[in-house]
Amino acid sequence: VFAEHQINVGDLITMYPCDVLALDNPNGGMRFYRADGKDLLQTVANMYIAYLCKVEGTRMAIAGDPNKYCAAACAHIINDGAYIDKHDFGLDEAMRYTEKSYHTQNCHFVSLADCCMVAIATKVIQKDQELLAGYGAEFWGHIAKRGMV
Repeated sequence: VFAEHQINVGDLITMYPCDVLALDNPNGGMRFYRADGKDLLQTVANMYIAYLCKVEGTRMAIAGDPNKYCAAACAHIINDGAYIDKHDFGLDEAMRYTEKSYHTQNCHFVSLADCCMVAIATKVIQKDQELLAGYGAEFWGHIAKRGMV
């Protein structure tokens, strides 16, 4: 995702769409629901794993459909400026990822009212500059374990 105009620090950039809701299962794993509240087949839910965004302070995460794009709700396709490509990484690799990701980020995902996620600019972002946010080492380890990196 690239900036269509200059974005200033603190500006709301875009929203994180909610095509799928995922709830932590107390017995482990997650249960996925469509936006209309109906269960989502696990095979379909798997395609949303890489697009999940944990809602801070809750046991839920939201995911946007990677095949949909709308400038007002495209936070789910903002990239991370760094990644880890193995699930059994050590502290040194996690620290390298964290440092690189931190230095490339120009926006963060923020929870609004515990039910909506948005992307907020943390640096001035120039027109045509790519938007980058940190996903966290745990995210990359989970994705690598599934063979999705």
